[in-house]
Amino acid sequence: MKRITDLMVVGCLLYCAGAHSNSLPLAYHQAAQLHNVPPLLLLAISHQESNAKLKSKRVTPWPWTINHRGKPYYFISYEDAVSACQKLHDAGDWMFDVGFNQVNWYWNGARFNYDCRAAFVPKQNLLVSAAILREARNRSSSWQEAVGRYHSPSNKIRAQNYSRSVFRHQQRIAKQWDVVP
Repeated sequence: MKRITDLMVVGCLLYCAGAHSNSLPLAYHQAAQLHNVPPLLLLAISHQESNAKLKSKRVTPWPWTINHRGKPYYFISYEDAVSACQKLHDAGDWMFDVGFNQVNWYWNGARFNYDCRAAFVPKQNLLVSAAILREARNRSSSWQEAVGRYHSPSNKIRAQNYSRSVFRHQQRIAKQWDVVP
């Protein structure tokens, strides 16, 4: 069983983190292109929202993350994350965030048809996240403002703090990968 879990983790990291350490993952490009958002910004949001430290000491966005009542939970497998999501959903406790970009279930669960399985498919989570970011940008004067609205549409101070943090991630990633944001 451990071998299967290890293979799932490796497969996910190759799909989501790119085959080379300095290449932007394909799923980010696809979601960003479909919704006309910057792919590096989408990745920076993932780093802000779901970074997990692996046994290898590598820090990477983790697809099977739930944030419930301000506490992040990193599940070892897709099935474990889906099960936890379903338990919260069935209990009527919908104030939690799911996946790479921590899409809020209460406000955006309908985008997954309230299907926990769909919410934890990395590409689907990124597509929904990119759509939310695009909608925020359509109501904003800048990407900085849009990123803040993505996280906290009604609290300007929280939105500004969040946006600053995401753009720090973006700058770090751009410098590390030698790309222009």
